[in-house]
Amino acid sequence: MKILYLAPEGFDYSSNQITEGLWLLRKTCAIKEFWCTNAIVHHGSQIEKLDLLSKTAIEDVIPEADVILLSSGGDMKFLENFDYFEGRRELLHKKGIFLDGHDSNCYLVDPSMFKLYLKRELRYPEVNDLVWHNVRSFQFGVYQFHFDHQPQPYEKRDVDVSFVAYGGSSKLRQECVDHLNAIAKRTGLNIVANAPNDGQPLSIPDYRSLMRRSKCIVSVPGAGIDTLRYWEAIGFGAAVCTPDISKVLHMRFMPEPHRHALYFHNWQHMEALLVEIVKNEGWWKRLTGAAIRHAQKYHSTVARATQMLELFEELV
Repeated sequence: MKILYLAPEGFDYSSNQITEGLWLLRKTCAIKEFWCTNAIVHHGSQIEKLDLLSKTAIEDVIPEADVILLSSGGDMKFLENFDYFEGRRELLHKKGIFLDGHDSNCYLVDPSMFKLYLKRELRYPEVNDLVWHNVRSFQFGVYQFHFDHQPQPYEKRDVDVSFVAYGGSSKLRQECVDHLNAIAKRTGLNIVANAPNDGQPLSIPDYRSLMRRSKCIVSVPGAGIDTLRYWEAIGFGAAVCTPDISKVLHMRFMPEPHRHALYFHNWQHMEALLVEIVKNEGWWKRLTGAAIRHAQKYHSTVARATQMLELFEELV
């Protein structure tokens, strides 16, 4: 299969992760060709050696491509890529995929323009009432670098629970910090919690260091329900503890409760789960080990790219 990705110039995790996944598939010859117009090396994405397709060569490649991928990228500049299909929109309807990584259940473009429309925030109850038959859920995943390193064992994780995030995207995040700080006083757990409204609480190196040292990582939705932290927690080998997003967000191969992840329905329930798993080393090891195996099989960037092509083939 030959894939042309008219990638956005801006950055979002969805576009960045699908670039990594497709590039890793190309490197193993799982796909015949991968042409990509833009790539931002960020957050550990392994796309440094990806050769980019020049704008002057796009017109030559469009007829050869079996799949034409477009996506959002943090702003609306991706719409400029639609100019390549003025007067021949049937190509998008026949070969096109649009990856919508927006932080809401709104639709950035008309899904009927494409063969396949991938929606990160595919939410209930709307998912059951869509007028389009080609919309599929497509969440963030786990970057490959997580699987290339052995996670820290239980005994080397000196932080029991951590939650550090940008707080400006949701008031719920500061509320979570307040509850975690109160839990630390009541239980004596070593908890690191911070969610400032004016920026990220830590540099990326310090953030990753904290994640590797944490037994449990709490994830709370921000502007969107799907958060990278949910997937990072699993990738860093910690037990992820999060509100039960399954009631709101449609997720394929969702990590299972108590087997791969901890899902709470109020702050008191969150406290009970965190206290129990921190003190139960056996459960912690079983859950985190199963979660990493599950993520590598179903939620890596390679798995995401493979799933995208499988979903496309179903509609051909």
